Amino acid sequence: MARVLVVDDDPAVLGLVAEYLAARGHEVLRATNGDDARKVLGRERVALVVSDLQMPVLDGLALLAYVRSAANSIPVILVSGSWTPAQRERARELGAARLLAKPVDLAQLARDVEEMAR
Repeated sequence: MARVLVVDDDPAVLGLVAEYLAARGHEVLRATNGDDARKVLGRERVALVVSDLQMPVLDGLALLAYVRSAANSIPVILVSGSWTPAQRERARELGAARLLAKPVDLAQLARDVEEMAR
């Protein structure tokens, strides 16, 4: 399967998503904020990033911008409990692969990961 980086500042959500994807055969790397995710991306190859939008230090939009600035075509799925229209527009401009609402439908997320990681 795929090597996926899951990024969320909520340990419960991070654990739930990571464990769900791992149970489906994916290799899952974890980060608790966008800055930690940048460090992981600097040393590891991943097929896909699943990131929370609202995080301290470096939020999901900034992480997406970082991934794109590195001329990287890694798909990025952004997840949020409260999207504003401006955030949605910015995420689309930056090339987010999917914008999902919390609580995340884990089965749908797994299908998205499998589709994008091919």
